[in-house]
Amino acid sequence: MIFVRELSAEERAELERAARRRHRVVSSRRAAIVLASAQGLTAPQIAQRFHCSVDHVRHVIHHFNEHGLDALKPAYCGGRPRVFDANQRARIVKLALTPPQVAGFPWPCWSLSRLQEALVQLHIVDGISKETIRLVLDEAGVRCRRRGAWRLTGRRARKGATHAAPGDSGELPTD
Repeated sequence: MIFVRELSAEERAELERAARRRHRVVSSRRAAIVLASAQGLTAPQIAQRFHCSVDHVRHVIHHFNEHGLDALKPAYCGGRPRVFDANQRARIVKLALTPPQVAGFPWPCWSLSRLQEALVQLHIVDGISKETIRLVLDEAGVRCRRRGAWRLTGRRARKGATHAAPGDSGELPTD
């Protein structure tokens, strides 16, 4: 059987405060689990009371015993890592800001489909979706204006930025 370690008066007061905070659901639930263990309830009893798994209860108690009140805070991760590095992103932006004829393509203007095709042909990326292109350009402050002409907007345009993207050397993308 696993139980929470002996609680100090300060820890107990903070756990009771945290258990009452309903706007922080994860923290309040973990605090309530720890308090239930301090009252002498077993892990299966706590799991039944809070409608969770016994493994979760054991994890919360172990984590609290090791880390104290810091165990109440959820450890959120950063999500999925980026697929394209900063250099590839800069080259995508650079290509979008370069007229298609200058980059060696016969089109009068860029579209997301044409950019997608050109990025693969120039071996900047192996494959990319139109939505990812749109997100990369949006992140760089590049918007489509009048019939496929891509332009910098906002702060970067006011600072007099040229066609070069941040961290870009200025040359056109090539193989």
